Amino acid sequence: RHDSAVLRESRLVPYMRQHMPIPAGGGIYRIYGDQAYPLRAEVIRPYRRQNATPHERRFNAAMSSARLCVEWGFGCVAREFAFLDFKKNQKLLLQPIAAYYKVAVL
Repeated sequence: RHDSAVLRESRLVPYMRQHMPIPAGGGIYRIYGDQAYPLRAEVIRPYRRQNATPHERRFNAAMSSARLCVEWGFGCVAREFAFLDFKKNQKLLLQPIAAYYKVAVL
């Protein structure tokens, strides 16, 4: 499945709108996705590399670094709890994968 379809079907964005208060000083919480995600208020993605300004290149580099850390974390969890590797074992939208992750990272 495409990441944007999984995001839509997860209903995470409407959940965020309903349950996550706007921080002091304004702004909203955002999900950082790759280029495949649609742009919307709650989802940000890297700037396109063509004609990127120096500021946009710095933003992309910083977010890429953070994204790698998150992906390494998912990798550590999948190594320790092999049954969580959904590519091999999980049936997305048919099993409570999120609950499995919550239990694994307690």
